[in-house]
Amino acid sequence: MTGEVEKGSQRLVTPTLRFSLEIVRPLHDVDIKSLKKLNSRALPILYGDDYWATACDPTKSLYCGFALFKTSSNRLLGSIVLVRDIVELYGIQNMSKKERTLVQSYGKAAYVSTLMVRPSRQRRGYGTLLVQEACVQMKPYAKMIYLHVDVSNEKAIAFYAKCGMTRYARIKNYYFLNDGPQDAYIYMKELI
Repeated sequence: MTGEVEKGSQRLVTPTLRFSLEIVRPLHDVDIKSLKKLNSRALPILYGDDYWATACDPTKSLYCGFALFKTSSNRLLGSIVLVRDIVELYGIQNMSKKERTLVQSYGKAAYVSTLMVRPSRQRRGYGTLLVQEACVQMKPYAKMIYLHVDVSNEKAIAFYAKCGMTRYARIKNYYFLNDGPQDAYIYMKELI
């Protein structure tokens, strides 16, 4: 089953996948309220209305996102938001030296902006399904996918390693959270 989204003269095919009694589909503007609620429960950083509106807008060619829903209740279980071309969005000059080196070595790189799964539904394969779908969807756009993760988030680090991602580098003071600056690891996976 697929959905189609018009983007200028380009038609993007957006597959819908079934996982037991769950469904993965592209994000839509009707998802914003549920995404913000999940964001407040699943991530230490709260993203604003503009972020979610952009992530859910199929006309924003640099962003793409997927949601995982329980089919019986249409309840949001998780989501992933990606940037198809991180250099085009942020510019190479705005990256740390280590990040810039990684991105330049692959030419085209996709970035995982957010990945979240409802805390009560974690460790059931939903996050893995979202990462796998991200890799499939980004393959036409990038040779590599990467993300940042707080160095103290051992649970997430173990999860990304399980998904086949490799630790590339440590970035000093990447996050600025309530308890002060935090370092981040860059985790990456080739899409070749």
